[in-house]
Amino acid sequence: MTRPSHWILISLAVFATVVTATGSWTRVFTAPRVDHWVEQRGMHALRAVERGQPVELFGAVLDRHGYAVAGAQVVVVGEDAKARTDADGRYSLAVRGRRSHEVAVTAEGFASSAPVVAVPGSPAFVVLQDATPWSQDASAQAPLSSADGNSADGSSADGSSTQKKYLAGEGWLKDEHGDEVAFGRVSVCETGATVVADQHGRFQIPLPPQSSVTLVAVDEDGRVARSKPFRPSRSEGLVPISDLVVEPGVGVHGYVRDESGRVCDGAIVVASLGATKRIAVTGRSGQFFIDGLCVDADYDLTVLPHRGKLGSSQNVILTGDVDRDLFLTTAEDRLFQVVRKDENPVANAHVVARRGELVAYGQANDSGWVSLPGIAPVGMIGATGLEFDVRDHQLAELPIERVENERITVGE
Repeated sequence: MTRPSHWILISLAVFATVVTATGSWTRVFTAPRVDHWVEQRGMHALRAVERGQPVELFGAVLDRHGYAVAGAQVVVVGEDAKARTDADGRYSLAVRGRRSHEVAVTAEGFASSAPVVAVPGSPAFVVLQDATPWSQDASAQAPLSSADGNSADGSSADGSSTQKKYLAGEGWLKDEHGDEVAFGRVSVCETGATVVADQHGRFQIPLPPQSSVTLVAVDEDGRVARSKPFRPSRSEGLVPISDLVVEPGVGVHGYVRDESGRVCDGAIVVASLGATKRIAVTGRSGQFFIDGLCVDADYDLTVLPHRGKLGSSQNVILTGDVDRDLFLTTAEDRLFQVVRKDENPVANAHVVARRGELVAYGQANDSGWVSLPGIAPVGMIGATGLEFDVRDHQLAELPIERVENERITVGE
């Protein structure tokens, strides 16, 4: 009898080890990590940029509880590209060019999103908030607008026709030796507008007129550059920009945990510097790592709502690599009664509660009681941290006199 090859024995041993560690061979080969999806799409988009091919913008749409929104329509502002999200809330759109685009999202039962900057090679996650009767009316009447206040058809917010003035900065991305850095991403802190440099490190990037501008850049090795704030020397045309010289960047890493300390997989973590964002998604270990961050910069580190739990944010100033855990907390419904100053309830009042970027909507019953789902963390007392907008059954605004515990008192 022929003895089995030692390579076969080694392979069987490795397979047995993997199965033992995971408990199932099926999980090894058929359950990709969430962050692998993000990484794979990102690399594909960057390779397409380098080859001059159409670029894929990708990401996902979530509700304010952190669950996927299927069937949402995602459109590229000012262009014909559009798509609908799949059962996991994911979308992808093919566009041309090595620049960022703005995407806007609409979905039945949700307020329309403001335009979000989508960058080639990086996912754009959109969190939709509750719709209200008046927000639905406004979104149906208003043209879709980009970040500069002009609609997709070239008209301004007041309906008048505008002729946009093109203002852009032109420069080169280089390393410390003066060599060009190909295909690095350059962004405007104030707007989030992003372009990918060409194979020679040259870039042209749209600039906001009449305002101070700071540029940040990151290359494929995680090296970064940040300009000093400057004002464009003209209001239109091309403005020369000093070379952006990359140097080693820093990173932030840690775990996303719930209130019991258990790690959370599939959680979305965002590091924001102004309007620019670096994004990571936790894998099965609950761990995240974001590199390509600027030294001595002031970042907001946020975990988005996730599977029914509220997200959280914290501020970090990065003088070096930082280890920082983020936490998700269980959300609970809050019950409030809307009353007049004479203590009579306001029947069928419309109530909106805001907590940071979260927006919850509910309509009161005949006794003025309204339930606002999942707006506050468990243990929060009364209306702490909440801002309210109250309207009567005909949508007329009601001035808020005071909010005490579970009672909202309104005027006439």
